[in-house]
Amino acid sequence: IFPAIQRVSVVSEKTIEKTGLRRGTWIVGGGDPSNTRILFAGEPTIGRVVAEIHGEQVIPWQSIDTPEAWEADVVPTAIEGNFFRRLAPITREELLGGALPEGTIVDWPAGTEPDLEGLPEGLLIAADAGEASAGTAIIAGLGLGWWRDPRPIWRKRRPPLPLAEWRAARGADAVPEGDGEEGTDV
Repeated sequence: IFPAIQRVSVVSEKTIEKTGLRRGTWIVGGGDPSNTRILFAGEPTIGRVVAEIHGEQVIPWQSIDTPEAWEADVVPTAIEGNFFRRLAPITREELLGGALPEGTIVDWPAGTEPDLEGLPEGLLIAADAGEASAGTAIIAGLGLGWWRDPRPIWRKRRPPLPLAEWRAARGADAVPEGDGEEGTDV
């Protein structure tokens, strides 16, 4: 069970009997790690924009209501009636120039140190920025029916931080080198 981008069916009665999955659980294909990243960057409220950093390319996704027809650049979320639509990619230079709206959540790939240099102050930094996410496991739990209401999941996770708070928190994590006396540690 993993995030995927295309609903291909729902579980059969035989599968329900064998696995205990809920009736109506989707079977999906075309998995992409982006789904986990955008879904868990922050609670997907309608209109929210999440910007995935891929080197010098930035891929913005906007949270939308249920689309009237299937669209290739739309992915579902774990919250009913809430989807993400991929917007046109922009460059990192455009991101730094303020191309995305204030309140956009910026997310880096796992294992990558976030580069905050020059980011507009109105942007938010994803809670998992640059860290391995537990998102895939949470999505598996949703698929297995471990949570009846997925909305509290985002409230339990660390919320995205404003850029200034992220910088302050990172500075507080710095380890002091010592108190100046030889042979002592702080």
